[in-house]
Amino acid sequence: MARAGRLPVTAEDSVCVRAERHGLGIGSALLAALVAAARESGHHAMIAGVEAENTASVRLHRRFGFEHAGTGREVGVKSGRRLDLTLMRLPLGGDGDTPGGGTV
Repeated sequence: MARAGRLPVTAEDSVCVRAERHGLGIGSALLAALVAAARESGHHAMIAGVEAENTASVRLHRRFGFEHAGTGREVGVKSGRRLDLTLMRLPLGGDGDTPGGGTV
């Protein structure tokens, strides 16, 4: 937990666009705004947890420079199916709370 008045090191994004609105640039606009806000806030990195079979979301995050950081096997359930989670990471270059700065 961050101390009062200090930002956490990492921001997490979540972008969800209705299927009938895919391909209109809405997801890109939302993610661009989230990445810009995280950078402006001084965060060090951004993470995204994407359902592993959601190739459109994985592609979207890759276009913004996110890299694969790991996979959680069968950590979600949807419609009775166990799902894998792809963890993606984007370095932002900000300091956030520097190591040893009191953030747990």
